[in-house]
Amino acid sequence: MYKNRDVSSKELESTINKFLENTDNQKQELKMNSSTLQLWNKFYAEVQKFREEQKVNTAYSSIITQKVVNKIYNINIELILEFNRLIETKQNHYYNTIDVYKKIQYALFVIFILLIIYLFTQIQNIILFIQKFSNTSKKIIKNSTIQGLESITEVEQKELKEVTKNYNFLVKKIANSINYSTQSIEQTTKALESVERNIEDFMELLSTMQESQSDELFQKEDAIIDSLETLMNLKDTLVDLKIDLDRLVMK
Repeated sequence: MYKNRDVSSKELESTINKFLENTDNQKQELKMNSSTLQLWNKFYAEVQKFREEQKVNTAYSSIITQKVVNKIYNINIELILEFNRLIETKQNHYYNTIDVYKKIQYALFVIFILLIIYLFTQIQNIILFIQKFSNTSKKIIKNSTIQGLESITEVEQKELKEVTKNYNFLVKKIANSINYSTQSIEQTTKALESVERNIEDFMELLSTMQESQSDELFQKEDAIIDSLETLMNLKDTLVDLKIDLDRLVMK
């Protein structure tokens, strides 16, 4: 346009309008860069001045126009550099944002893995408890014995802590009951054996008193014999019970 005044200014006008449209779409970004807006306003003012000078045809108009063109050229270079800096700033901001997002994703991934590991350990404790309880129950039913019945190590997990505590309490009660029953049977058996020996001694004493036997004495002897048989049967029953109890524990 400067070299040829007959050229239409539509192309320049179109370029300016496109830039203004882009400026309207990016007001938020441009507000953060006042120097860019100042350069653009200065550039736009010089362009308008150039267009006005094109309408004037005097002896000095070419000199003035040349100065305006040079000024537009210099401002245009500054504007390009400023836009390059703006683009570079936006790119850096974009890359920094992407980097932050990546770090967040990595952190979330690590948290997810740790959560899976934690859940697996919790489920594993539950599975191990169920397996041990199930295997112990099957063993007792199959072998008819409680040999090897052991306590389960208590865990800190709230859901299993009370269960394992109750299970261990039951195991302890069973063991204590068996020990108490065994001791009671042994003591009773020994007591019966002692009574049996005393009765046998008494029977021997009765046999030495045959010369002074009477009907009343024979009746007492028969009662003592019946008591002895009852005690012997009770002793045999207790012995069998102890054997069964020993089998339950030692089988």
